Amino acid sequence: MSSVKDLLKEAKNELARGDYEEAIEISKEVLKKEENNYFAYVFMGKAYSCIANSVEEALNSYIRATELVPSNVLGWKGLFLLINSNDVLPTHLTFNKYFDLCGDYSNVLLSQELPLVDLIHEMRTIRKKYPDCEESFLRHMCPGSQMGESISRHFITPQECLSKLIQIINSKEKEQVSKIVSRERLKLSANDPLYQTKINSLAWEVYQSSDVEDLYVQLINISDDDEERSKFEEELLDHRIVVLKSMPIDLKGSYFQKVKSMVEDMVLVGTKSEKAWKLYFEWQDCTDLNSLDGQIVMKYFTTFPKEPLSVILYAWVCSKYSSYDIKQLNTTGKDEPQAIKDEPDMTEIEQSELSEMTENEESIPALLEADILETLMENISRAKTSIIAYRIISQYYLLSAEYAAALPYIKSGISLTAFAIRDLGAHLINSKFAFTLDLASAYTYFDAPKHHKTALSLFDKVLSEDEFNARAKLGKGLIFMERENWIEAKTFLSEVAEKFSDNLDILSQLGWSEANLGNHDRALEIFNNVLNSIEGVDIKTCELKAANYWRQAKTYLLLQKEEELKITDSDMRYVTLAYRSLIHSLKVLDTFSKSYSTLGDIYANYYSDTKRAFGCYYKAFELDSSDIVAAKYMVETYCNSGNWSAAESISKILVKTDGAKKYLRYTCWPFRVIGIANLERQQESDAIEWFQSALRIEPNNVESWVGLGQSYLSCGRIEASIRVFEKATELDPDHLYAKYFTAQSLSEMGEYVKSISIFEEIIMETPKEESFQVSYSETLMKHAQDLFNQGFLTKSVSIAIEAISVMSYIATDLNRFPSNLWLSLFSALKLFILVESKVDKLPIETVVSIFENCKIKDVSEIDDIDGVTISSLLTTADDNVVITCQSLILAAKCAISTGNIDQATGTLKSSLWHNLGMAELISYLTLKDNKHKESSIFCFKKAIKYQSNSFESWVGLGIATMDANWKVSQHCFIKAIALAPRESHIWFNLAVLALKQDDIEFTRQVKSRLQSIAPQDSSARLGMALV
Repeated sequence: MSSVKDLLKEAKNELARGDYEEAIEISKEVLKKEENNYFAYVFMGKAYSCIANSVEEALNSYIRATELVPSNVLGWKGLFLLINSNDVLPTHLTFNKYFDLCGDYSNVLLSQELPLVDLIHEMRTIRKKYPDCEESFLRHMCPGSQMGESISRHFITPQECLSKLIQIINSKEKEQVSKIVSRERLKLSANDPLYQTKINSLAWEVYQSSDVEDLYVQLINISDDDEERSKFEEELLDHRIVVLKSMPIDLKGSYFQKVKSMVEDMVLVGTKSEKAWKLYFEWQDCTDLNSLDGQIVMKYFTTFPKEPLSVILYAWVCSKYSSYDIKQLNTTGKDEPQAIKDEPDMTEIEQSELSEMTENEESIPALLEADILETLMENISRAKTSIIAYRIISQYYLLSAEYAAALPYIKSGISLTAFAIRDLGAHLINSKFAFTLDLASAYTYFDAPKHHKTALSLFDKVLSEDEFNARAKLGKGLIFMERENWIEAKTFLSEVAEKFSDNLDILSQLGWSEANLGNHDRALEIFNNVLNSIEGVDIKTCELKAANYWRQAKTYLLLQKEEELKITDSDMRYVTLAYRSLIHSLKVLDTFSKSYSTLGDIYANYYSDTKRAFGCYYKAFELDSSDIVAAKYMVETYCNSGNWSAAESISKILVKTDGAKKYLRYTCWPFRVIGIANLERQQESDAIEWFQSALRIEPNNVESWVGLGQSYLSCGRIEASIRVFEKATELDPDHLYAKYFTAQSLSEMGEYVKSISIFEEIIMETPKEESFQVSYSETLMKHAQDLFNQGFLTKSVSIAIEAISVMSYIATDLNRFPSNLWLSLFSALKLFILVESKVDKLPIETVVSIFENCKIKDVSEIDDIDGVTISSLLTTADDNVVITCQSLILAAKCAISTGNIDQATGTLKSSLWHNLGMAELISYLTLKDNKHKESSIFCFKKAIKYQSNSFESWVGLGIATMDANWKVSQHCFIKAIALAPRESHIWFNLAVLALKQDDIEFTRQVKSRLQSIAPQDSSARLGMALV
């Protein structure tokens, strides 16, 4: 039986002869005799490596040999010869196993002080040949690993190794997460409130076993370069946030604290990572915005002066609502230059120059208050994911009493806070409370009391979690006060004041509740205590102090009213005390609007100084556009002076102000004033909308109904106006203007009898009201004209006589000469000329009395032509027709005399001269006196001079010149047709002119054209009959 030694020699010989199968068999015989024989495994490895498809067996044999005798390089050489000469990787041997073997082999070589050149070369070859082995290679080269400590220097630096490994793993993990999310996304509903949370949690399957964080920590620890370390820290921060989002809820809290600590450490050492700074302020979760570290805010701003969040924080620090002293913050950090200044080696000049340089470099200009809001608005759009930014802008708007503007930012902040708590497990209880309280505060005043129920539930929600939250308790008290539920407010605030006896704001509100309940002495005692306890000069403190002085003043005025009820001739001592308190209030804070408004009350109600009262109210409204008392006083002042534009401007500002909405729920006068202003500008459709808005607030407001009716009447909706005026008279049967406009509307509808009946009723009550009398005379003349058109000539004349009597009363008793008066008189006299048989009924003495009260002027040019004056009227011996015609002319002349023609517009001048021309033309056609024809031509020319596009004047001139110069007449008619081609009477007059000139063919053409333009007009057929 052969020994092991003999068998090994035999196996070796078989290998040499190339009989690999036999060598294997012999080696196995050796192993049967000696289970752990090193050379048997080596020979088997060699033999298997030479047999096709036996790589696995060769590898196992070599590896077993190296395990048995690691120090013997024979097995190692055979193993690596096999790996390098066959496609072993990664089919038969994983990359991790390969590099493990490399590490073991390198240790053997190093221990025997053998060269590593071949191994290193082989490893480099493998890296190039198999790029997928990079991760495994890098893991084996990491600092602290076997090869990392021995041979990694020949391949890669530790920093580069870790950096590349992190990149590879990150890329692989992101790819894995993407695949998982893509696969699972379809199984989730996008409408699920937890959709995003579930999507994030899918990544936990990958990240829970990730070692990227440890690699980053290792990389940061070995980095010597500060910039690189800062970069790696920021990358680690990003990675941790991603992992944090994917974590289960029960793990988020503790891990969040770990990430938060990292952020705080980064900021402490002055990191250049903007994200770290941002998260630092996001996660500070300060109880109050004034509790932020001002020095860190300034450091953040100086490090990132253009970053939106840093600008927003700096704007808050500079604002009047923060308690920071920007000057003090700017001077901090200048002690170091002072220490340098004291160096003995520096001259005084050098020290001075250095001090100046450092001062200029370190000084940061403070923002002006006027620029702060603009700065906040410019940057908030670029900081849409910042909780602290939304807290700042929400707080700024609330403190500025801009509640509507604050709401969208508060709601956005609430959403961001909820997302941060949900996704990151962030501990943001203070931010959550702050936004909840901000929302409740906004709802307390915005569109009050609509949202009071919601506000109360929000305050209760905070108190359920923090029963000692003073702001929530004060907020509930303020809602009771806003509702003017003073008893409940006092009860609640008294309980709160016992727990928070040092809270001056709560005490002040309690005092105000006492004042409104009539407990004036108790209220004054509380206000005095508060004023004596207030310390500080910041804006909040000043506002509280000013408010207390104002409340003190209001309490004194309430005492004054009580005394006036008891004593008729009471003195003004309380008014004087109130005045002094208001002056103190304005000295403390000259922008406290309520003090100006109450000063206006004192000047208006007690001192009768309207000028100063208006000035105070104006200032109050300028500071607070929701001050309805100040607005009403100013609007009344403007309305009384006829300045509707200014009254409208004040009313519109008031209507658009959110703070005034709670008052505008119950009072409609601002809407009515705007409606009247639109009516004054003849913008009836706009006026209707405003009056309707007013009536929605006060459905029984008669003045708004009258205004709405006027609007309908002005835009031609007569029937609607009648219904509206009837509603107004139903609400107030004695409202004169409702009756007056009802009569006007009935007159427009042709209901003259009803209209006249109403006019007679209101004139009985107010006979000296000019507008009523003038409208009455106009309606009488409309009625008379209507009767004339119907053929009731006698009745129409009697109505005209009655109208003239009314006109006489206006001119003689009231001594008023409105333009409508002369138009009505003109119509009455014209009616008498048309009904010549009744001309003797004309009340000549009454007409003359009207003319005698009017001083005729500005018509001397026409007087020289027609010779018609009041004197000639009184001395004339002609018949009544002549007198009536002359009276008609004088009526038109009086209209010019009383129309202030020198300052009138061109249109008005043209109209006045046209009417006089018509009077002269009618007189000429009636009396056939050429002087009237010449006068009419003169007047029509004057009218055309002032307004050349008025076709009526061209027609009048055409008729006046028809017998004098047919060419001129023809030109006038053609010009009139060019201006108004569809006016049938112009074509008729042109046809008559042609007929008078015996141009029959042209007459027929004109009549045909007339018939096509107005087929329903009888003048065309009359013309054809004349032809």
